[in-house]
Amino acid sequence: TYTAGGYYVANPPGSKVLFVCLNSILFSQRWLENTANEGDDIALRQLDWLELTLAEASKGNKKVWLVTHIPPGADIFTTVSTYMDKSGDISNAASFWKEEYQECFLEITKRYDHVIEAVFSGHTHMDEYRLLLENDGAAYKATIVTPSVSPVFGNDPAFKVVTMDRENWELLDYHSVAYHLGSAFPEFSTYYVFSEAYSTEMPLELSLISLFPNLATDTLSQQAYARFYYSGHNAADNINATNWPAYWCGIGKMVQEEYIECVNSYRLGDTSTPTTLDNPFTQNQ
Repeated sequence: TYTAGGYYVANPPGSKVLFVCLNSILFSQRWLENTANEGDDIALRQLDWLELTLAEASKGNKKVWLVTHIPPGADIFTTVSTYMDKSGDISNAASFWKEEYQECFLEITKRYDHVIEAVFSGHTHMDEYRLLLENDGAAYKATIVTPSVSPVFGNDPAFKVVTMDRENWELLDYHSVAYHLGSAFPEFSTYYVFSEAYSTEMPLELSLISLFPNLATDTLSQQAYARFYYSGHNAADNINATNWPAYWCGIGKMVQEEYIECVNSYRLGDTSTPTTLDNPFTQNQ
């Protein structure tokens, strides 16, 4: 499968999970525009392979760590820079994946949620996460997005180190290791520990799920998330009270229409997207 499309399964010695590694570039908008071969949809073949792989893991009572490069959901950077007006409303939203591939992926992962122990992504260069939701809005899986060591999008170089349970490989916590470019003598060092920063003792996935609604209204959590997002590189107004809804909704709204509605209704006091404080980011530097 690697030679067919760059996706594969790894089962290294001593591992208690299967590493299912997807080539999510095949799902991206850019891939379709520039390099897709008519009549040979390799992206759909990869999704068929994913479903078969997860089904076999389920039959064998095995757990999976699912690894992708590009996460599902909104391209927040492009959305904010291209479609957001001065009031914070957006006229459109950029998505990382083509809709049909994302819809299929979400259905498969929802069906085999019991098999998937963790999901990891990158690509955005930022310290963030995404939630995969049921139709009723309940989260069934968190996607951990690790930041990049490349500062090309204004972030400080950084990465995440996860802590896991050795018995079942459940993720317990993580800490961020960052290289602060603004320091006189920069070096890679621990920037923050997730459980300490957000005052949680639950396993990581449950903590990430519970953090999402808190980020809608809790000022201190909002400030922390905004600060960590760029791994400590606090350029003026990277995240502010105007554009914050685009970042918050990007955590839990993977479908384009739902994301746009979430961003544009955030300040209206909708019960599913609680209103934020006037300017929670004045102290985030």
